[in-house]
Amino acid sequence: MPGAIFHAGPRIGVALRDMKDPAHTLLASGHDAEWSAINREEADQLRASNMALSPAQRLELGQRLSQQAVSLLAASVKAGHVPRRALWT
Repeated sequence: MPGAIFHAGPRIGVALRDMKDPAHTLLASGHDAEWSAINREEADQLRASNMALSPAQRLELGQRLSQQAVSLLAASVKAGHVPRRALWT
């Protein structure tokens, strides 16, 4: 696109000129290919970062994520959004 400004970052370059119009955002319909490429890039980055972790680091990360999940569930139960039995099933 002549005259278009592109943002080069972790995601695919998107013409900023097109983003000014709400009908041309990535959230509009018809951008399946762009979302597919973005999701593929993010999955590749996540896979690469996970492979760089040692087994001890993976274990620590897994424990931290599990603790966050239990904390979120407990907060949801406390707020009344989830039945109490959800903690024990």
